[in-house]
Amino acid sequence: MDNTMQEKESHINDISDLDVIQLVFEDEITNYEITETENLWDDEDDRIYRAFTFNRGVKYHQVVISPECFIKATTDRTPSSLVVEISNILVCCLYAKK
Repeated sequence: MDNTMQEKESHINDISDLDVIQLVFEDEITNYEITETENLWDDEDDRIYRAFTFNRGVKYHQVVISPECFIKATTDRTPSSLVVEISNILVCCLYAKK
């Protein structure tokens, strides 16, 4: 199998894992609304990440998640309560993968 095919398969796997994470976020995070998601390609790691935009009131916060259940980035002033909630969900997702 050539590298192009392997890369495509790894991207499909990344997106599949991120879809599961998104479903869990949508079910479990009740005090914020997910208003937008965007898949991001990291050319250095050749991985797909997903940016989530969370809304509460008039404030928007972005969090980027890896398919391995890591928080890769957040916007400034993302509430620590949201980061903790996301982290707890990601830990549960990690245990579910095993």
